[in-house]
This record gives sequence, structure tokens and C-alpha cells, in this order.
Amino acid sequence: MANETEERTEQVVHGERGQVLRRQSLLNGAPDGEWTTWDEDGWISERCRFKGGLLDGELLRYDRDGRIEAALCFRAGKLDGEALYYDAGRLQVKILYRNGIQDGEAVIYGADGRPVAGRDW
Repeated sequence: MANETEERTEQVVHGERGQVLRRQSLLNGAPDGEWTTWDEDGWISERCRFKGGLLDGELLRYDRDGRIEAALCFRAGKLDGEALYYDAGRLQVKILYRNGIQDGEAVIYGADGRPVAGRDW
């Protein structure tokens, strides 16, 4: 059951021209819940989730065409799981993290989608 003194708010940050730049959820003033960020021209540039003031869950970054540029997994503010980086919608790099530290294989992919290099950590 939620603490009776908890205050959940949603804030909207606007740019100089009045456009929405960020919509953020807060709990007692700390980031908690979904955040969405837009660039100056109104394109979604990032979506992520916070829990207790820390990144927690998937963070997605987008290019101007709406394609994912990066998909990062966080747990309690630290990278934890796959970090995927894309170029023009094609997977370029996959790095594994555990508790904020690179762990396992980092793989670089060629234009044909096949791994061209990898390294175990």
C-alpha cells in the first residue's frame, strides 16, 4: 500500500516556442515512472522509465525517422542486460552488462547483419 504522504506528479517541460520537450513523472519530486523526450522540432528522441529516482527498465533513443538508435536496459540506475546500438535501423553493436559492468560478449555487426567482430569480457 502506498505511503499516504507520497505525492505523484506529472510535469511537462516546454521549449522557447512552447513545444513540449519532455513529459516526466515524479514521486515526491524524484523521477519515477515514464519519461518521454522530444527534440525542438517535435520528434520523439527518448523514452525511459525511472523507479525511485533511478533509471529502471528499457531506455530507447530514436533517430529523426523514428527508428531506434539505442535500446539500453537499466536496473536500479545501472546498465543491466543488453545494450543495442543501431544505425539507420540496422543493429551495429550489442554489448552485455551486469550491474553496470560490461559482462560477456560485445559484438559488432556488418551491413549484412552478420557479426564481424566480438570479444568476451
